Amino acid sequence: MFSTDGLLSWKHHGCGPHVFSVPENWDQLDTNIHLISTIVVTKKYVYSRLGTKTVLWINPRTVTHHIGTNRPVIRPVDNIIKNLLLPAPSLAKTVRKKIHNYDPFVIPRFFFKKPRKISSLKKFKLIEDLAENRNDLEQSKWFHALLQEIKTRGFAKHKTIIMRNHEDVLSFFSSYILKLIASMEAQGYLPQKTKDAGTAIIGPDGEIYKSSAGNHRFFTAAIIGTSKIPLQVAGVHQQWYRLQLMKHKDQTKAIQAGLMESEKKHQ
Repeated sequence: MFSTDGLLSWKHHGCGPHVFSVPENWDQLDTNIHLISTIVVTKKYVYSRLGTKTVLWINPRTVTHHIGTNRPVIRPVDNIIKNLLLPAPSLAKTVRKKIHNYDPFVIPRFFFKKPRKISSLKKFKLIEDLAENRNDLEQSKWFHALLQEIKTRGFAKHKTIIMRNHEDVLSFFSSYILKLIASMEAQGYLPQKTKDAGTAIIGPDGEIYKSSAGNHRFFTAAIIGTSKIPLQVAGVHQQWYRLQLMKHKDQTKAIQAGLMESEKKHQ
């Protein structure tokens, strides 16, 4: 039996990151989270005020680095909860949802990872190679990687798509990846073809870094030369945020103006 007692109280011990201990009940969890929300500028707060103005339309080739997760501050705790409550997935979902509601929009530099070149990422290289071999899919590195995975595990998976043999892999490419490439080449990015935009995080000097959601579509757009694609800003560096507040006294206007400036730089 799992109890909701004892989950996720945030405490801060001097300098360094927050650590987590156990509250006595759900009310205590809500109280702790509310306390955080009064100190931290959350995504929920920013999105409620700026809405679609946090979505930037940029040239994907101007975004050259990847920063990783959308949730660098709460990701470690999110993983702990997911693993701790593995036998109770519905409870884990409830607790994680509470935490996600207060995911910081302003990211302390302590949690900001070193960006990696997008061109060096395995996923980018696979899509680039596939685009070059689209007329002979079986020569592509991604095709061989999926076949090897099937040989080793008995199946390969991409999101909800399960592949168990050679024909499944060919079907995956023709019905998904090649369609995506052809559509973008012919029509550019079509918002109605995807539920959400990919995501990005703003660096300390206003540079846009790609983050974890929507990578396939973004990488494809960059490879084939799509002129514009939307990115939902999932967070900003603490230093960038402070610079914006020096320019504008109003918090919402400061963030909005800074995002517009970053968008303009990435055309």
